[in-house]
Amino acid sequence: MKKFFLCPTFLAAIFCISLLFSCTASTHSYVEKQRPSLPDNQHVTVFGLSDMPPANSQTIGFISTGVYGMMGFCGYNESMGKAIKECRKLGGNALKITSVGEPDLFHSCYRIQATALYINESPPQGQYQYPPQGQ
Repeated sequence: MKKFFLCPTFLAAIFCISLLFSCTASTHSYVEKQRPSLPDNQHVTVFGLSDMPPANSQTIGFISTGVYGMMGFCGYNESMGKAIKECRKLGGNALKITSVGEPDLFHSCYRIQATALYINESPPQGQYQYPPQGQ
C-alpha cells in the first residue's frame, strides 16, 4: 500500500499552498540619521509626489512598503499607514512620497516608497495630516 503523504503530487500541492499563503505585508527602512522615535499620536505631514518639502527638512531615512506575493491585500490607506508608522519609528515628522506602485498581477498591495524627514519647526501643510487634526 502506497503511503499517501509521501506522494510527490501531494507534497507539491502542500508546497504551492504554503507559498501562496506565506506572503505578508512588509515594511523596510534604511536609517540615514538616527533620531528618537516619536509617539503614535504624533502628527506626520505627508508630501505627495508633486509636493515639495521645505528646504530646511532633514532626511533621516528611506521607507518601502508592500506585499511581494499573490495573497493578502492592503489598499492605499493601509500601505500609507504602515509607511507613516515606520516614519514615526525612525523619528520623522514628515514623509515625502517618492513612488507609488498600484496592485498588479504580481503584487496584491500598493507599494509605497518614501523619504522620512524631520522638520524642526511645525511642518507646513502637505498633502494631508495623518492622523487628521482633531482625532
